[in-house]
Amino acid sequence: MARRRRSTVDRVALARQAEAAGDLVKAERLYREAVRGRDAHAYNNLAQLLIEDGRLDEGEQHFHAGVAAGDSMAAKNLALFLLEEGKLVAARKAIARARRMGRPPTDEEVVAAQNYFLERSAG
Repeated sequence: MARRRRSTVDRVALARQAEAAGDLVKAERLYREAVRGRDAHAYNNLAQLLIEDGRLDEGEQHFHAGVAAGDSMAAKNLALFLLEEGKLVAARKAIARARRMGRPPTDEEVVAAQNYFLERSAG
């Protein structure tokens, strides 16, 4: 019997379940499979997982890929990530792009991201 190939949506759902269960290795593998399948939302989820794991550069790359794929949530999260990293020029551009895509960060999110950077820089 032929094995049914999982859709990228299935992979993202399974990755979220694995992530919630604490199986980050499995979650990452499933997100990467969904990214290979060109699931625009998988980039954002993978980026967040990588950043939480300390792989900031790779996470940022996946946010950019998600934006290029048309994911407005990736655009918003990229802008906030750049603010948290103190990359203000790039963050302004990312905020403008997120705004054009219909999902700009709220004023509260911007302030929180900037405060996160300032607190981390002072510490």
